[in-house]
Amino acid sequence: MGVAAVLSYLLLGLAAGFAGGLLGVGGGFLMTPVLILLFGMPPHTAVATSLFAVTMTSMSSTLYYARRGMIDYRLGMALESASVLGAIVGAHTAIALPGSVIEIAFGLVLGYASIKMALDSGARGGGGGVRGGYRHLWAGIAASFAAGVLSGMLGIGGGTVKGPIMMLIMDVPVHTAVPTSSFMIGLTAAAGTIVYLAAGYVDGVAAALLSLGVFAGAQAGGRVAVRMRPRLLRRVFGAVLFIAAVRMILRGLGV
Repeated sequence: MGVAAVLSYLLLGLAAGFAGGLLGVGGGFLMTPVLILLFGMPPHTAVATSLFAVTMTSMSSTLYYARRGMIDYRLGMALESASVLGAIVGAHTAIALPGSVIEIAFGLVLGYASIKMALDSGARGGGGGVRGGYRHLWAGIAASFAAGVLSGMLGIGGGTVKGPIMMLIMDVPVHTAVPTSSFMIGLTAAAGTIVYLAAGYVDGVAAALLSLGVFAGAQAGGRVAVRMRPRLLRRVFGAVLFIAAVRMILRGLGV
């Protein structure tokens, strides 16, 4: 691997980590499409490699949020028990699917999440606290299983779905949902990564370089996130997801 390629992976990891720390996602929503669209990586390898690096995003941003007492561990573990199981199911499912199906599925999931986040008024998810009581816990657990399946299939860590689940279904405040989502995605990503490692899909060199960039970027993203207004976080989240969604759907359709 040449110097230019090394720098490209490091920069991608840095950007994905920053976005992940800022928005409470793993950065996989950025890494997976870029690895496919710009780096020419096969979809299954891109998903597996992204999922490996997503674990580093979670570790980095979780360290930042944990020091500030912003993570609701009780809520996170209640939802994560379902997400881990879903990630294992999703990874096995993805291995059996054609790459174009994965790309289209990725785009549809991101498109839905982007619209929900961009159009939400911000009226919900505004109350409560880090140890607050939240609504619709069982619905959140069921949705978290689905998020885990998507994580294992698409290499996104599930944060693009877990954040909206907590905010839009359970009325969790955005500044609690983002840190808790960051904590959860590492466990989900690790479960899916184990399946892909066993199947030989992870590009170890690319994953290591991405992880180095991700770790640094997530720290910076976390620092910016705690200073941003909740509604602005939603708008940024929605815009970024929508762009990625369109690109992935078009590629999956062969356009």
